[in-house]
Amino acid sequence: MCFVSLVLPAATLLCLVWLKEPTLASGQLTAPDVVVAAAGGSVTVACRYGYGYRRHTKYWCKGPVYETCAILVKTPRNRPSDRASIVDNSKAGVFTVTMTSLRDDDEDVYWCVVATFGINPHTRVKLLVSHTGTKSPTVKMMSVSFPTPGRQRPSVSDV
Repeated sequence: MCFVSLVLPAATLLCLVWLKEPTLASGQLTAPDVVVAAAGGSVTVACRYGYGYRRHTKYWCKGPVYETCAILVKTPRNRPSDRASIVDNSKAGVFTVTMTSLRDDDEDVYWCVVATFGINPHTRVKLLVSHTGTKSPTVKMMSVSFPTPGRQRPSVSDV
């Protein structure tokens, strides 16, 4: 917010800047590029969006090409699905998708999508289903760092 003072002969510009926690711009949508989970296990993917999308419908779809992907789950009313669910936390600007009882045929490209008028913002997530050799289902934990100003994509690292 800026205030202009015209008291002096030459206009003096006084600007006050409030610093706050960095957030995504209203047109951004981010998610991890790749997630890895064990066959038989589950995985949760966080799709982070800008403030301007908090009231929009979000969905998760499957398929190598966004324009032809099949919608699996959708907000606000979660489509019935026996192995996938979606929850939108609009205050935090993130929707999470959980897939359970993972099978080999779940390994594919998925899309985090925000429904808008016009072109829907979307971002690609590759799900890899691993076979660790153990009988119990496990999830490979990954750390996701969301972008800071100047970075376009989150970074992913093993924990």
